Amino acid sequence: MPYEVKLPDIGEGIAEGEIVRWLVKPGEAVREDQPLVEVMTDKASVEIPSPRTGVIATLHAAEGQVVPVGSVIISITVAGDGAPAPAAPTADADADTARWNDEGGATPAASTRAIATPPPGAPAGRAQASPAVRQLAKQLGVALEGLAGSGPGGAITAEDVRRGAPPAAAKSGAGAGTAAGAGAATAAGAAPGSAGEERIPLRGLRRKIAEHMRHSLSTAAQFTFVAECDFSALVAHRASLRSRAEAAGIKLTFLPYIVKALVEPLRQFPLLNSSLDDARHEIVLKQPLHIGI
Repeated sequence: MPYEVKLPDIGEGIAEGEIVRWLVKPGEAVREDQPLVEVMTDKASVEIPSPRTGVIATLHAAEGQVVPVGSVIISITVAGDGAPAPAAPTADADADTARWNDEGGATPAASTRAIATPPPGAPAGRAQASPAVRQLAKQLGVALEGLAGSGPGGAITAEDVRRGAPPAAAKSGAGAGTAAGAGAATAAGAAPGSAGEERIPLRGLRRKIAEHMRHSLSTAAQFTFVAECDFSALVAHRASLRSRAEAAGIKLTFLPYIVKALVEPLRQFPLLNSSLDDARHEIVLKQPLHIGI
């Protein structure tokens, strides 16, 4: 009987997750800890790793579908269930598998990837890279396992991939990091539109941003204020402090001056720093100042 992987409890208070992108397909052989799917919640985007080595039997959810925590999202035929395993798990993997069994499902991965066959001279361990970086590496024909990551915790960045690519490929992939997401979304199932239209599914982080922007439009007053100011004194003050700031490793821009200048008006006119409680028909005056840039 295939092993069923359930959507784990990704974070406190998370009841469901959206299937953003499948990283495997039915019939594909997978190794333990290999990323299976990218899931978006209200708080983060995470990858769910495979708790078993085996062959993908069934995908139980479609991309863009929202599924509850604890529901089965994928089935894996493991060794001994009628399908050969790509490789035998190690002793450490057996211990991890037992732990996952006790917990009743998979645990989120922090963008890790199992190594199938490291190239000669490649460092031991798993290559840490985000889905976008892996997509870029695939486009440029770069093996992640042979790269030394310069990101936090040794994670491989897009620049690391471009440095490891042949000159011609690196040049062609300069803009691939941003284009890959849109291209993948289109290929993953853009809805047909009328002539002159292209439709791209709104999923994952983009959908969350859109929802929050719509919520903001319906709950906050939208207005624009424009004023012309003489900044001569401010420019001179910044110039007098610039060298001292640079010596301390600080890049002094005009932004802190502008934020500082907003503090006093918000204290003087507290209604500009308030929100509306529709349920109780009250204006809520805020004490802290949160300025969005």
